[in-house]
Amino acid sequence: MNPATINPLTLPSLSLANRSTLPSCPAVYFVLEGDRVLYVGRSRNLRQRWVIHHRYKQLKAISNIRIAWLECSEPSLLAEIEAAMIRYFLPPLNGSAVTSPQITLLLDKSLKEKFKRVCSIRGMKMSEEIVRFIEKSVRENDDLLALVDKFGG
Repeated sequence: MNPATINPLTLPSLSLANRSTLPSCPAVYFVLEGDRVLYVGRSRNLRQRWVIHHRYKQLKAISNIRIAWLECSEPSLLAEIEAAMIRYFLPPLNGSAVTSPQITLLLDKSLKEKFKRVCSIRGMKMSEEIVRFIEKSVRENDDLLALVDKFGG
């Protein structure tokens, strides 16, 4: 694939605020600010990737952010396509540090290895998957938290 033939501005895209409606497809994605490519990434499941993205808070602070995507019918090519797009577009956020909360897990070695494999299959970092799980758990228990806050506990 020749990256020069790809124009991220003509690809399907959504605003960052509408990321929950992204398709659940394998894709290379482009984070755009106006007509500028800020970041290029890949995922076997684009919607799931953006449920909790390690750069979400950073990107949310910038106005006019869109996520454009190039669907990939062959997921085994995602890494190669992503690398070619990064080399071509030289997005400023790729390779830059992101501050994130530190999580230390004390797990049985076997469980940790299985979790690592699951994350790899899902195209997620372990820390991202843990944060996603914690955020989901908190969302699912908002009513319980509200009751505890109201009546004490």
